[in-house]
Amino acid sequence: MARYTVSEVAKRAKYSPGSIRNWTAQFTDHLSEETRPPQGEARAYSDHDLAVMLTIARLKREKRKPAEIRAALDSGELVDLPPEGQETRPAGETPRPEEGILMTEREARLSTDYARLAGQLDALELERDMLRDQWQSEREALLAAEIRATKAETKLEIYEGQPGQETPPEAKSEGSKRPWWKFWQ
Repeated sequence: MARYTVSEVAKRAKYSPGSIRNWTAQFTDHLSEETRPPQGEARAYSDHDLAVMLTIARLKREKRKPAEIRAALDSGELVDLPPEGQETRPAGETPRPEEGILMTEREARLSTDYARLAGQLDALELERDMLRDQWQSEREALLAAEIRATKAETKLEIYEGQPGQETPPEAKSEGSKRPWWKFWQ
């Protein structure tokens, strides 16, 4: 009896290892004990477990709900395992040469649309990040200006609070770049 790792099952099911682990937890009552080893031990799948996983993968591709998948597994509906390395090609599927994976025309169209949308999403995320950085720098500049204005107002109040002192005209103008207290230097 053959034993398969999570990666081998994922490769044959054409899903990620994370999906295989999730399905193992979700449909544990249809799998052997070896798929749930004690912590620290490697997970192993038997031929029966592989058939269960391939059935789940097929039903997932058909957009079946978990309850429907569970009902199919309960009824004993399992895919026949093709010999390893000899994947069967259902009618209407064409190989994707760069990956050696079989795809239907609809899947190919969806894959193209997905790639296009992923590119647009990347561009939008880049623009968002640039705008966020610009906003952050402008916000920091505004906060620094508010701090300088508050300090100047405090010093002006101190200066005006001294008896017999008048505020110099330069301190009142907003166009001056030097603080008012440095005009006499």
